[in-house]
Formats: sequence, structure tokens, C-alpha cells
Amino acid sequence: MFGLDASVAACWCLPDESHPIADAARTRIVQEDAIVPAIFRFELLNVLLMAERRGRISEAHLTGFVALINELPIKVD
Repeated sequence: MFGLDASVAACWCLPDESHPIADAARTRIVQEDAIVPAIFRFELLNVLLMAERRGRISEAHLTGFVALINELPIKVD
């Protein structure tokens, strides 16, 4: 199990954001569960909504990504 931060998960959705740590976490979550703080989903959704409002991502992209996040093995601390 490893700790996952909303800013790292947001990198997975935002095409203009990239970071080696985010890439490593995306690879790792396929193999093991992630643990997040209770506020994780609120923080992530806030980042994604702001990105959608600013035209960085579409509403469809945001919706699809949230569905993907909900399917990942993420446990709330």
C-alpha cells in the first residue's frame, strides 16, 4: 500500500501536467492499493472542476476520469 495525493492523481487527467512521480504512482496502483486522506476526492474534484472551467479539459474527460478513479483500488484513511 502506498500514499496517494490528489495533485499526483490530477496529473493523470491533465494533459499539460506530467511528472515522473505521477507516472510511477500510475504504474504502481495497478499492482497495489493506494491509501488517501478523507479529503482526497474533494481535493481532486476541485482541481478537475477548475481545469474544466478554464478549458483545460472537457466535461466528458472529467466525467470519464472520475469514473476511472472510482474503479481504482483506493482506500480512505
